[in-house]
Amino acid sequence: MPELQLYKEEFLEAGIIRKGHGYKGHAKIIIFEGLEKDLLDQKFLFLEISGYKVPFYIEEKTYKKEPILKFQFIDSLEELKRYQNTSVFILKKDIKHASEEFIKKDAKSLLVGLSMHDEKAGILGPIIRIDEYPQQDMAVLLINEKEILIPLHPSLIVEILENEKVIKMDLPEGLI
Repeated sequence: MPELQLYKEEFLEAGIIRKGHGYKGHAKIIIFEGLEKDLLDQKFLFLEISGYKVPFYIEEKTYKKEPILKFQFIDSLEELKRYQNTSVFILKKDIKHASEEFIKKDAKSLLVGLSMHDEKAGILGPIIRIDEYPQQDMAVLLINEKEILIPLHPSLIVEILENEKVIKMDLPEGLI
């Protein structure tokens, strides 16, 4: 029997596990714009663990203000905390509703899902989306349950560590 091997090019990052909901291991998920229907249509999602995409079966799906998923074998809030802020992936071949332009992301959207670190403040959190403004693009982060806009100006970006999924910034004092 041939070995099944999937390559990173076959996956599309579709969201992030934000936090737990209740005590039985349910997860609140941030779904990236344009992929809501595709992600919620899946029976399995892939979580990136130690650089590998690991499939997790979805036992339950509910939608209140945001999607809440229950993964098989994650049965407590404590177990789920190990996966908080973990990227969620779907297979590109399973995308049925997003447009081709969306699937072929431009360079800016590749920043979505990276963890933003400031040289002074430390870890700020994951970028949940990029908003375009006439003056410049803004990274949207979820900090203390609030969406915070951070300018993506080249002079503020120190480096992007793609393998570590980190963008290092040197933000002016008072911005956060």
